[in-house]
Amino acid sequence: MFAAPREHKIQRGQVRLLQRQAMKGILPDVVLARHVKKNLNPVLRRQQHGNFVVEAKKLFSGGSLRCEAYLDRTHLRKCYGEFLANRGGDEAAIPLWYALNLERWLEGRER
Repeated sequence: MFAAPREHKIQRGQVRLLQRQAMKGILPDVVLARHVKKNLNPVLRRQQHGNFVVEAKKLFSGGSLRCEAYLDRTHLRKCYGEFLANRGGDEAAIPLWYALNLERWLEGRER
């Protein structure tokens, strides 16, 4: 994501464009429109765990991932297992979040 051109990430005062595009249809528009720094705090994690498990399973259900060229597949698989078992905290969830966003963005670039 750091190598992506700035204009793909920030335009006319809007930030996190790649993440917003990747999560469109998954997160409600009200969440996508907010410009507040978010973290995976315990309340948010509990509330979103079920939704994110569904998306993470979709991400890992196929063979190879587009984002493997940029991220460590072995580490992602480890994080995925820990996340499914509801262990690992941010150390498991955040790499999966990055992978999901990057994968969605790469999918969009192929279209």
